[in-house]
Amino acid sequence: GKGKEVKGAKGKKGAVAAPAEDELGVFSDGEVEEVERDLSGLSARERQALLENDAPELPALLADFTAYMAEVKERLLPAKERVKRLGNKAPTEGLQFLRVRARLLLTYCSHVSFYLLLKVERRAVKSHPVIEKLVEIRALIQRLAPAREALDQQIDALLASPLPERAGDRQLAA
Repeated sequence: GKGKEVKGAKGKKGAVAAPAEDELGVFSDGEVEEVERDLSGLSARERQALLENDAPELPALLADFTAYMAEVKERLLPAKERVKRLGNKAPTEGLQFLRVRARLLLTYCSHVSFYLLLKVERRAVKSHPVIEKLVEIRALIQRLAPAREALDQQIDALLASPLPERAGDRQLAA
């Protein structure tokens, strides 16, 4: 058949793609037929099965993403804000861990977001470096789990501690 028009080595249009060997070792002439999937006729169970077949790692990634974003939003960022407001009265033990954990979880979530972008664009992700990074960051998160458990009580105490009034707070109350 006809080859697909592509940019040549020097960026010139009009070159025809040379036959290339695909993943199965079969030569193709460079033409790619794009087939759109219409999932509207599938039941929820069939869509779930298709998703699990196409991306078995996705449910775990989404669960991690949801849990980690909730932790950052509901615990870590408010704790960092309290530390800032408490100033020199803030407990210093565990502050570095708090910062590292927040950065680590946000980095993981940004990598999950990039993975999702690749999936939406229907790009290959199995051999993409983002997978290796996700595994690496998740291993770090798991390795820090014992320290997290030890400092959770301190974070709870910090979140429950009263904050000093700020000048702006007094004006609002008056």
